[in-house]
Amino acid sequence: MSETNDQRIYDRCIIRVGQLEAENVKLRELCKELLDLCYDAYNQEWGWDDEWALAYEMAKKLGVDDG
Repeated sequence: MSETNDQRIYDRCIIRVGQLEAENVKLRELCKELLDLCYDAYNQEWGWDDEWALAYEMAKKLGVDDG
C-alpha cells in the first residue's frame, strides 16, 4: 500500500471514530432519560427495588451520568 492510501484509510477511521463517539453520547443521553422516566413511573407504583439498582449500576458502567 502507498502512504497516500494508508493516510486515507487512517483519516476515514478517525472520522468514523468521531461519529461513533458522537452517537455514544446521544445513546447515553437517551438511556438516562429512559431510566429516569421509567424510574419515576415505577417508583410511584411500587417503589425502588434491586432491579432498578441493577439498571442504574449498568447505566453508570456505560458512562450514563446519574446526576
